[in-house]
Amino acid sequence: MSQIIGAVPPVHEVVVEPHVKVRMRDGVQLDLTIWRPTAPGRYPVILERMSSELMRRCAVNAEYYARRGYVFVGQNTRGSHASDGVYD
Repeated sequence: MSQIIGAVPPVHEVVVEPHVKVRMRDGVQLDLTIWRPTAPGRYPVILERMSSELMRRCAVNAEYYARRGYVFVGQNTRGSHASDGVYD
């Protein structure tokens, strides 16, 4: 496999936290999945919001970035999959 010059190598182990519920101001709970390095520390965050299944769509990108020192949060929009509310 060829390597991209200047690319950051994957150095972190990753933990996945599925189905984390976050309450919005109006009380609706949105479902999200968090991929993060297992090592303690502060990491930049990437947030992706979508109306389709998170584990299927986000897993490849999330794993890639989490292994390189980012926290990746995939969030289902209102009314999609495990999120409350109405999709509009």
